Amino acid sequence: MAWLALASTALSACDPEPTVFPDRTALILVMDGVRLEESLGDDPSSATGEQPSDFLPKIWDERLGVGVRSTQAWSLSATTTVPAHATILTGRRLPLANYPIGGDPGVYRVTLPTIGELLRQADASVTAADSVLVANTKLPMALTYSLWPGLGEPAAAEYLHVTQGDQGEKTSQDDSDVLEVLEQRLSEHAVRLGLANLHQVDRSGHYGEDVEHLDDIRALDRPIARFWRWLDRHDGYADDTWVLLTSDHGRHSEASSDPPWRHHGCACNGCRRVPFLLTGPGVLAGIDADGPVLLVDFAPTLAALLGVELPWADGLVRDDLLETPTGMPSRSGLADLALAGELQAEIRYLDHPAHRSELWVAGQRLSDPGAIAVEAAAMATDGSSHWLCFREVTLAPEESETAWVPRCLQSDDAGDSWRALGFPVDRVGPYWRPAMAVGTDGMLVVAWAHDPNGLATESWATEESDMSVDLARWDGRGWQRSSAVGEHSFPQDAALLPSAGGAWVAVGTSGIGNEARHERDVHLGFAELGSSGISWGALHPAALGELAGDSEHWRLEYPALAAGPDGLVLLAASGFVDDGSVAVVAATRDGRSWESRGAVQLPTRLMPHLGPVWLGGQPVWATVDPATQQAWLCTGLPGAEPVCADADTPRILRMQAHQGRLVAIVDAAVGQWEQRSWSAEELGISSSTP
Repeated sequence: MAWLALASTALSACDPEPTVFPDRTALILVMDGVRLEESLGDDPSSATGEQPSDFLPKIWDERLGVGVRSTQAWSLSATTTVPAHATILTGRRLPLANYPIGGDPGVYRVTLPTIGELLRQADASVTAADSVLVANTKLPMALTYSLWPGLGEPAAAEYLHVTQGDQGEKTSQDDSDVLEVLEQRLSEHAVRLGLANLHQVDRSGHYGEDVEHLDDIRALDRPIARFWRWLDRHDGYADDTWVLLTSDHGRHSEASSDPPWRHHGCACNGCRRVPFLLTGPGVLAGIDADGPVLLVDFAPTLAALLGVELPWADGLVRDDLLETPTGMPSRSGLADLALAGELQAEIRYLDHPAHRSELWVAGQRLSDPGAIAVEAAAMATDGSSHWLCFREVTLAPEESETAWVPRCLQSDDAGDSWRALGFPVDRVGPYWRPAMAVGTDGMLVVAWAHDPNGLATESWATEESDMSVDLARWDGRGWQRSSAVGEHSFPQDAALLPSAGGAWVAVGTSGIGNEARHERDVHLGFAELGSSGISWGALHPAALGELAGDSEHWRLEYPALAAGPDGLVLLAASGFVDDGSVAVVAATRDGRSWESRGAVQLPTRLMPHLGPVWLGGQPVWATVDPATQQAWLCTGLPGAEPVCADADTPRILRMQAHQGRLVAIVDAAVGQWEQRSWSAEELGISSSTP
């Protein structure tokens, strides 16, 4: 067995310095693509009829009695490797495509900090070498660091790509090799945080013959149990190490493929449900967790055990799984908001494991009380009517799938009463967020990126695997829906601008398939809204990559549209390049050619999860000073000196322009989110003409 270290700091064959082992260590063992029914569940395997304990007998015998298990652990994200691992390491469902990695992940990385980065930020004695990702696949390589300013590559975790013995750099197809490399790494260097991805079991599921996948699950039992026993005997880790055994996703339980479990990637419960077993000091022993555990809970809980605050996490610190609470607070306050006219929709965080958030407008809860999560609120108004759309998900363990569903409501009496409108599709993806406006004809228009499973490429075995950019109109009686022409790789963040006869739509996407991880662009198109229906023109790439300078990789995201003088359509977007970020502004009349375009030279780097907002005729970006981690709100146009205002917070979660003010959700403490706003004048915007 041999292995290749792909990291900024390689291991040396002989370390002359004595290893000083850490006080606390957290390790995550990911059995990639293993279903609950073949691992830690209660129900027999639909593939063989065996009990889960028959697949992993040593783990059941040796570890269930000393840890806490959950048979209600769920992934509500896209059920593929990269987005699921992003959730595990950040505590938030981030829109991240499962693009393959050749030699370099480029700038297509998570936008919010990982546990490892914040661990290093909180403790100056912790180095990048104290965090490690070990895998027999390159897919998690893009998770060694985030795009967050001041963290990122200088604080990258080590990535150890496990290869086959004398086969050069050929990836190992034996998951036990991954655990051997992790054990060697733990022996030679102190580790505070480690993640091991055991990928062969997933690979054989996709491509192996006959029942090779099921045999590879059985083959995990002995090396995992042996690794756990090694930790128990090691003086540096024995009493101070938490181990989480889980999966990133499951597999289909029912599908047209032969066998049904061949693939994964949809909202079926076979893909959604994952095994969960946590052991370590202070963890409740020999019990099953009460209520659901979500993938977003893993990061804040492990961070709390390590004594690290994870303010961006959307999940809960699961103190209920511990003998003594960590005392680290879970996120609270506002999770999201939307404003239109005099109404405000608020999505508020809850602390109950089975009910994480709910949506309120004018003193009324409008979300389903049974939903575990409510997200992505959007509103529009014509003055007399208000429209509200959002997505929610309700766990359905007895059903075949647990899907995010869209809900749209209308009020004609200033929010006193609401009626359901339905929506053109009955299920949406985990990153769906509609853009809403009232068209020039007075009808409601909604644009969105249609990607019901949150995938980057076509799903393996689902009917609704297509991706498109969609526009719909509500005519008072029903919905009309139409999709833009063209191929789209992981479209995200639709922006909408009504115009005479139709609407402009922009999205972050690409037409070049898996290579889109290195060249993502903004695409813009016009859809005519006529009496006979919706007629799309082509979506054209903005081709603003030249503004990235000499960067080998570039990525444009988060388009925002505004109406300019004399029929101009104004576009602002956020860009990411090898050495930082770039704020982009362009103007067009036809959506194909640009009358002007350029970059705004901001003094600090963009917050990588937020796009610009148009206010007073100028775009406003949220930025962060890498040295102080202080947030700023900066506005400006190409060729002009930008103006920046101190946001008086280290973190901004959401932004929206409303009635001449910039309204945002900011972090009042650590993960305690509240609303704040600024006038255009306070931000230094004095002119309404760009």
